[in-house]
Amino acid sequence: MTQFFFTYRKMIGRLKFFIVVGLVAILFPIFSVAGSGQLMYMVHDLSDRVIFPILIDGGVCKNNKDCKEKDIVLATNSDDEVFIYVYGVSNTELILKIVSKLKKESNRVKTITFFKEAHGESFLDLFHTVIAKYNLK
Repeated sequence: MTQFFFTYRKMIGRLKFFIVVGLVAILFPIFSVAGSGQLMYMVHDLSDRVIFPILIDGGVCKNNKDCKEKDIVLATNSDDEVFIYVYGVSNTELILKIVSKLKKESNRVKTITFFKEAHGESFLDLFHTVIAKYNLK
C-alpha cells in the first residue's frame, strides 16, 4: 500500500510539473509579443500621419491607400524599438522631410532606411540599394 501511495504522489507531482510547463509554453509567447502589437499600431499611425502625407505631396503615391498597396513603408520591431524601411524613395528633399518630422513625432523609431527600388522589385532584400539610413535615437 505504501508503495502505491509513493507512486501515486510521484505521478501527481509529475502531472503538476507537466501542467506548469505546458502553461508556460502556451502563455509565454502570448505575453512576450503583446507589446509588439502596440508598436506596430504606432508605426501604422506614424505612416498615416507623418510619412504618407509627405510622399503624397511629393508625388510618390496618390493617397494613403495607394501608399499602402505599394508597400512603400514596412517596419520591424525589437523590444521597444522600431525600424522603418521606406522603399522606392530616392528624392533627398522627401527623405529629409520624413526624417525631420519623425524625429519630432516619435521617440520609439530607432532607424529609418530608404531604398532606391520599390519593395518587391528586387529578387532579395540584399539587392536593394540603400539611399540613406538615419539613426533617430
